[in-house]
Amino acid sequence: MTQKKHLLIISDLWGFQNSDWLQAYLEQLSPYFEISIFDCYLHSEISPSLTSETEIHSYFIKKGMGICSEKLTKIITKQPCILAFSIGGTIAWKTVLKNNQFKTFFAVSATRLRLENKRPTGNISLFYGAEDNSRPTEAWFEQNNIPYTLFKEKKHNFYMKQDSSTSICSSLINENKLLII
Repeated sequence: MTQKKHLLIISDLWGFQNSDWLQAYLEQLSPYFEISIFDCYLHSEISPSLTSETEIHSYFIKKGMGICSEKLTKIITKQPCILAFSIGGTIAWKTVLKNNQFKTFFAVSATRLRLENKRPTGNISLFYGAEDNSRPTEAWFEQNNIPYTLFKEKKHNFYMKQDSSTSICSSLINENKLLII
């Protein structure tokens, strides 16, 4: 029997506390991976007084991403598979640029990657809603030589839907099987 690989799931800016959608990912992935989670909201040291999406997003851009990346750098000591959502994908990207500790890197709706001009080395797959106007351009994907999947008629939060989670999990499971061979 093959030992399960470690999968680190990294949240969006809302964290996992009220994210019922996470359960669909855990149910599909737990037979294949030893899973740990990193809650960006909790680790960002954000003030509970910030409640609107605009306030929370602004905090992450100014301070929270840096705080989370520093904490992740200390946590990631072995090479996990990474599945990160939205701003968590950008936080994970910045972290693995520092230490390059990952086996596979799956980021979903990580729109701020469009601003990154340096690419981690390794197996990377990105997923976006085709209707998400903040996603990277096709030229960015080509320039960085990164495979990506666009979900037709889907917007930024498409990953919270069951049909999308099934597709994303299948891709991650299949990639994991390829790494075992």
